[in-house]
Amino acid sequence: MAADVATLIQALKAQVPFAELRPASTDTYLEAVVAKDQLAVCESALTAALGAAVKPFGQGPKLDRKLKGAVDRLGGVRQDQCLYLQPGEAKAACYALLWPWGSDPNRVTLKVGTCTL
Repeated sequence: MAADVATLIQALKAQVPFAELRPASTDTYLEAVVAKDQLAVCESALTAALGAAVKPFGQGPKLDRKLKGAVDRLGGVRQDQCLYLQPGEAKAACYALLWPWGSDPNRVTLKVGTCTL
């Protein structure tokens, strides 16, 4: 059963001191910036809700065709990025993407939401 994205977003907001909360954020979609020194707190909350990352930082993406299509629609995932994904019912999944900034190594963009597989 997939994690409830609204509950996950509430938990993240309560546990992670974001450097920035982006205006696109809603009850079912979160876009925020995490300071690198808070990344472990963020990853701990994501792991508790979604399980282990399906594509950890530093590993090349090895996703099956269905997952790759879904992740590509979200913007993709590179070797230096991290992806959490928990499939749910009706071909839906809860995801979290962590994208380190190339322009500032102390910041990471976090995106959390649901997608269609």
